Amino acid sequence: MGHFFRQLIILSALFTGLIATAQGTFEGTLENWPHGRAQIILPTDSPVVIGKVEADGKVSITLGEALAQRISASREADDGSGIRLVRSTVERAFYCRSDDVSSENGDLQLERATTRGGFYVGNLEEEELHGQIRLASSQAFGNSFFQLGKKDFVTGHYIEFYFAEEDASVHGTCKTPTYTLDGKDVFDIIHEYTIDLKKGWNLVRVEVAETYTDQEGNIRPLKMVMKTVREVPGDTQFLFTAN
Repeated sequence: MGHFFRQLIILSALFTGLIATAQGTFEGTLENWPHGRAQIILPTDSPVVIGKVEADGKVSITLGEALAQRISASREADDGSGIRLVRSTVERAFYCRSDDVSSENGDLQLERATTRGGFYVGNLEEEELHGQIRLASSQAFGNSFFQLGKKDFVTGHYIEFYFAEEDASVHGTCKTPTYTLDGKDVFDIIHEYTIDLKKGWNLVRVEVAETYTDQEGNIRPLKMVMKTVREVPGDTQFLFTAN
């Protein structure tokens, strides 16, 4: 399915009536959904269907232990031509070399169900990819954060999904000294971690909490906050990204 993935254009659709827990099923409705019935998939060479979108925009995504096993098996069979769901340890997923950040079970391997928070949506039978949906705080945030620095950043958050075989944690604040563009001054880029992973699927809220303006007038993230949450925050909506 690698030929489906092209430059994406951010569109927005509000995800209402959200029911979500880390284990189980997400259910809600995408208003103004522009396609008919679709599948929510992990787009490897052997696609894994994890949910569906009905013609009226009703969404259902199911997470369970069997899904994590299928992700792992799909990765082992992947020939490298599709999208890869990156596996990483706890310490690498929430990376910081600082004495002020501590971790427990940091070598534990984590599975992910998303690529930068995004679930792929399409129709396997017709070999058509519509795009991605992701849980985020606003369209403005999605338009900035997922453009990889091509636009000014705004504050906001999105949700990532991690599967852990055991409990693990990362706590602390990492301050990375960073020079201004002229090399004359130094300031701190901050990453704050409150990560308490439990066995099973976990939701992690990734937030741009503060921004700064560099000497060229570009607005960049100054403080990032990563925190496990037991349910989707109320100020969260689904963004639809069309291909």
